Amino acid sequence: MNLDVSAVNMMNSAFTFGLASVAFAILPFLFMITKTVITAKQNKHNFSLINSIGLAYLVHCISCISFITLVKMLDTLRTIYGGNYLQDKVFPLFWARGKDEIFALSGANGSNEELASFTALYVVQAALDLGIIILPFICLVATISYSIIHLSSNNGYQSDSNIMQTTIYIFTNVVAMSVLFIIWAKVASLALFMPNGDLLNQIQQSIKDLSKI
Repeated sequence: MNLDVSAVNMMNSAFTFGLASVAFAILPFLFMITKTVITAKQNKHNFSLINSIGLAYLVHCISCISFITLVKMLDTLRTIYGGNYLQDKVFPLFWARGKDEIFALSGANGSNEELASFTALYVVQAALDLGIIILPFICLVATISYSIIHLSSNNGYQSDSNIMQTTIYIFTNVVAMSVLFIIWAKVASLALFMPNGDLLNQIQQSIKDLSKI
């Protein structure tokens, strides 16, 4: 099958499949976390924080495995342009940063159509880089909020004499969430088809890049 793909097609593919990878690797987990906090606030929860996050992790794994299987099937069946087109060309382009690097990988020469495709891809990349910086803080706030809501609904923790016990409870939940977040990021990295490093490294790099601005 012809592998001479135009730069516009490559950037558009990176835009489409990059967004799809984010949707499968990140959104289900965030949805489950949000649902957990809302449910806790309504006092309808029956699970501990660890069990609730564990359920979110299970949904996350199923979503990631489904997307990984889809991409590998498309590449194996040579459905789009040729074998391993998505894994070898599209996702490395999605994770490339900067106009020069993207143009070099895609073979673009700067036409108006190519610039339009690059702009769309750049906007998605910028939003993603900002999002993955915020994501750990969202999980931290969600964990603390869940813990406080859970404790406030338990009469045994409402006394001032339980401040130390409350602190230990929140700290334990934060530690558990941190471990699950690391595991989540490792699995998400596979579904995001990151060519270099993993999501944790990308978060660190995005923070460094932001600090230089």
